[in-house]
Amino acid sequence: MGGASQTKPLRPSEGEEFEVLDIRGTAKHSMSWIQDFVNNLTREPTAKQVVVGGVSGWVVGYLSMKVGKVAATVLGGSLIIMQLAAHKGYIKIDWSRVNKDLEKNARKLRREVESNVNSGATDEAVRFARENIVLASSFGGGVLLGIASS
Repeated sequence: MGGASQTKPLRPSEGEEFEVLDIRGTAKHSMSWIQDFVNNLTREPTAKQVVVGGVSGWVVGYLSMKVGKVAATVLGGSLIIMQLAAHKGYIKIDWSRVNKDLEKNARKLRREVESNVNSGATDEAVRFARENIVLASSFGGGVLLGIASS
């Protein structure tokens, strides 16, 4: 590594005590805390799975709708302002060029998505939903309730 200096490890002098920490086995698995939580949750009673799935789904649905509303407001407002400015003659929009660029970028995005999307992730999600139908269905119901309540 370039110019990193290397030093010799310090040796304890006579009579000096030191403690050796054994850290082997502290990282038993590479699962994230979310995966660990869900795996533990699948062993819990059905009622607890329904509550956790429903509440987490509701939060996801509610926040998605709030963020979506803000994004739609910003995008819609920008489009209206651009149309007004174009109508008044402040700006001139070359729509054929805009459409050509959009089509080109859409093709590029489609190629990127097709090459980068991991089909194994979809299979894993379907497998999880099948094995944990109570949790998955309550999460789906919670998402719908979150969307409806936003």
